[in-house]
Amino acid sequence: VCTSDARETFKYENRKKFIRDCVKIANGKKIIFKLHPNEKIDRATKEIEKYAPGSLVYSTGNTNHMIANCDVLITQYSTTSFVGLILGKEVHSYFDLEELKKLLPLQNNGTSAERIARIGLHLLQSPNTSTDEIIEKYSLRTV
Repeated sequence: VCTSDARETFKYENRKKFIRDCVKIANGKKIIFKLHPNEKIDRATKEIEKYAPGSLVYSTGNTNHMIANCDVLITQYSTTSFVGLILGKEVHSYFDLEELKKLLPLQNNGTSAERIARIGLHLLQSPNTSTDEIIEKYSLRTV
């Protein structure tokens, strides 16, 4: 679970409901909470211990590594939703996931660097190439 700093930025949040929803989604699985860097750690930890006892709570650590090793990602309004979707995780978020999927970068089975280099070389050799020509030649899609 990646939490948010909604309260610290003066936005409404029903943290009790969010934590209870997380417990329901986890359906008996161990829950790991990664707190947002702006959150008040003591307050958030106490709430998690109260409504999701036995959960692990981290205020530091590489969030991306945690997502890569999770089964299910639960967020509120977080860009970590993109990481989970790209990695093929089951994602629960307050964002519209179908809309987020439309915004994901094209996945190329690890060939992105090579593709970018080819396009860059082409542009160096032919600087007057139009965007439409590049899109056509390299089978790109517009967003």
